[in-house]
Amino acid sequence: MTRSLILEETRPAAGLTVEYNPFHNGHARQLSLLREQCGADTPVVAVLSGSFVQHGEPALLDKWSRAAAAVDNGVDLVLELPVLASLRSADYFAAGAMQALAATGVVRHVFCGAEGLPGKAWGEADALLRETARYLWSAAGNAELRRLLKAGDSYGTAWERAVRTHLPEAGPLLRGSNNILALAYEKAIGQDGLPLVLHLLPRLGQAYTGTEFLPPYASATAIRRFIGHVAPDWPAADRAALDTVMPPPAAERLLQALTRTPAQPPSGSAVPGLADAAPFGDRLAPLLAYFFATHRAEDIYGLCNADAGLCARLWNGRAALQDGWQSYLDRVVTKRYAAPVLHRVCLMLLFGLPRAFWTQGATAPLLRVLAFNGRGRVLLRQMKERASVPILTKAADAERVAATAGEQRLTLLRADFRATDLWCQLRGFQGCFGLDYQISPYYAG
Repeated sequence: MTRSLILEETRPAAGLTVEYNPFHNGHARQLSLLREQCGADTPVVAVLSGSFVQHGEPALLDKWSRAAAAVDNGVDLVLELPVLASLRSADYFAAGAMQALAATGVVRHVFCGAEGLPGKAWGEADALLRETARYLWSAAGNAELRRLLKAGDSYGTAWERAVRTHLPEAGPLLRGSNNILALAYEKAIGQDGLPLVLHLLPRLGQAYTGTEFLPPYASATAIRRFIGHVAPDWPAADRAALDTVMPPPAAERLLQALTRTPAQPPSGSAVPGLADAAPFGDRLAPLLAYFFATHRAEDIYGLCNADAGLCARLWNGRAALQDGWQSYLDRVVTKRYAAPVLHRVCLMLLFGLPRAFWTQGATAPLLRVLAFNGRGRVLLRQMKERASVPILTKAADAERVAATAGEQRLTLLRADFRATDLWCQLRGFQGCFGLDYQISPYYAG
């Protein structure tokens, strides 16, 4: 089957897993490439990290603003990735996203960006991805991965070393955050037997972690760094600079948020902006210090998914918090326990949820709608017939919807509500609670 025909099946929508932190020209180009391969009328469903991204940081903007930017720029339907998945390692992040896309009943083909694609043809890269993923979920691959992790390798390094001796040609697939996630997506699809087919799209411009502001394809990291120390009275030159790396609708939404400094919790359909640019660690540090002051060392293990070694390091390094978040990082981070891992675990502690919550398998408890357009409305009608889990458009309906789906699903959803509240505190909106009950999905009619 040729790529131009891959969506001529019973499930016409294409799926993406995204963070859009923020939405930029590279994301717009990815959507363009997708529709070049699948047809201009292909509907697109995106599963979006909610309040926290996979690197263990609060998203730059609230989930509704990022979802709206996605719909303004070509996505048809945006669903929320539960915090149970977004605050965990690549395997669980990917599994949660793939479970959600499969649960829609309307997505068959999934696309993701990749860096430095090997091979001269699309098919070569896709085939090598599947072969590499099959080795990683095999008994031999899993055993080697566990051995390397136990020896002290970071997750990404362990993956690379586990595969390199088995599939030397897969080297390019083992470099870059996007490629690691692509392998995790394929692994989740294969292990869980999901009715999805994964395809790679080339990432243009900088890598995910690139920090230099280089139009037209600056990374989200570079854009966040660029706006990291701004004031509401941005000079026109800075505003114009954003237009060189972001589609105009996305840049406008970002600017609106940057210049909004709410003194009171928003109400109705309002969403908070970026109160200020203070690093989130500056707000996380006192919250974490209070946690340590009110808990015992043995409590930590029971409130996160970290192993005993990391729990001990978190506790033993707590005195460094008095000198700020960076001092704490310097004290606790190791080759094995990288900063994103530390971020995720520290955030878990603040949720107050038991270890059983954070160690359960990644599932799609509900399909939470964040934004959609006219074509997305059609998809939602189809999903009411085909989806394997309930669809939620209003948080006020959560209790009623979950009543038919089980208490576990309601617990998972309430964790997403907690995530929004915690996001508000870490982004400078102290006293702002309950936004999930105040804000409706964005509709671009």
